[in-house]
Amino acid sequence: MKYINDRHEIAKAMNYGHYPVLHIDLETPMRGWDDAYEGDRVVVVPKNATCSEQHVRARINKFADEPDRYTVMPDPIFLDSSFGYSDVIEMMKWAQAPRIMEGQEVIVVEDWPKAGRCAVHKMRVSKCARPFTFPTCYLEDIDGKGGR
Repeated sequence: MKYINDRHEIAKAMNYGHYPVLHIDLETPMRGWDDAYEGDRVVVVPKNATCSEQHVRARINKFADEPDRYTVMPDPIFLDSSFGYSDVIEMMKWAQAPRIMEGQEVIVVEDWPKAGRCAVHKMRVSKCARPFTFPTCYLEDIDGKGGR
């Protein structure tokens, strides 16, 4: 696994915009789950996208039965007859989500807030991002272990 421990290297990885930086709280499980955690929103852009607007809105997830990688799951999109404040706020949050692409390296900040500790993990987006499947793609260790 590729963890970054040197504070100078952490600063370079997170402050210069070279890598998308993603966050996940590993102490607070998703509602209704004991062994699954949900992290940041991401926008996945498949390499075979025919236009710049073709993308998948997704969130990173960590499941206890897959300790070596993160799963990127598409977020549901609902059409509603009304449009208001909450819709604009939700659109704003998605507009701020980092864009990731197949094979790209990313930084995942693994956070244990109650324990007051975190780890900075350098990972790679899997080589295949499928827009209409669950999961869309994975975040895998740089050394290739833990991936499919």
